[in-house]
Amino acid sequence: MSDAVVFSLSDSNIVYPEMIYLDTNAIAEIGLNRRYKNDIMKFLLDATANDTMFICSPHTYEELKQTIHVNLLKQEMVRQGFQHNSNINKPDWKQFEDTKVNVGPTTIRLFNGLVQILKSATANTLYELEELPSSTGQALTDAYISIGVAPKDAKHSAYMNFHGVNDVLTLDAGYTKVPDINIYAPNYGLTQHSVSGSSPNKFNSIIHTNNASNTP
Repeated sequence: MSDAVVFSLSDSNIVYPEMIYLDTNAIAEIGLNRRYKNDIMKFLLDATANDTMFICSPHTYEELKQTIHVNLLKQEMVRQGFQHNSNINKPDWKQFEDTKVNVGPTTIRLFNGLVQILKSATANTLYELEELPSSTGQALTDAYISIGVAPKDAKHSAYMNFHGVNDVLTLDAGYTKVPDINIYAPNYGLTQHSVSGSSPNKFNSIIHTNNASNTP
C-alpha cells in the first residue's frame, strides 16, 4: 500500500485526472457559499476543460441533502430565536427539528439547484454511480474501517474502489488514511502535505492489498 498523495488546487502545475470522485464537503462548499467555493468552482471548470469526468455516489447525495437540511434548520432556529434545552440530550438543531418545523421542500429545492450548478460547471460530465452490491460494498467498507478510515469516508472510498477510481476532490483530512489515493484539495489542512510535481498513485484494490499484506 502507498500513502495518499495530495495535490493543491492552487498548484499551477496540477495534473488533472481522467476521472474524479466528488466528496460531499467539496460540493457543500459551493451550495452553502463557504470559504473555498471559488477554488472548487475554478477546479471544476478547469478540470472540465482538460477532459476530466466527475462522479459521485448515492452516499454523496444523501449526505449532501442532510448537510443542506441541517444548515437550513440552524438558520431558521436563529431566525426564530430558538433556545437550546440543556436537559435534552440532542443537538440544538435536532431539538428544533422536533418542534415539527418543515424545511424539507426548501432542502430539496436547494439540493436540485446545486446539482444543476454542478452539471453546468462540468459540462454535463457529472455521473451518479449505482448503489454498490450489498455484500461487496460492506466488504470494501469494512476493509477501509479496519485500517482506521472513518465509517463515512470508508463508504465513499468503497464506492471509489469498486469502480476503479482513486482520485477524490475533498476538504477532509481523514482521506489521508486511505491508501493508494490521490487527494485534490484547496484547504491548508490537506495542502500542507502536497508537493508540487508529485506523481499520482496508481489504482489498487483495497481487498487485494489487504489480503497481500496479511500473507505471511
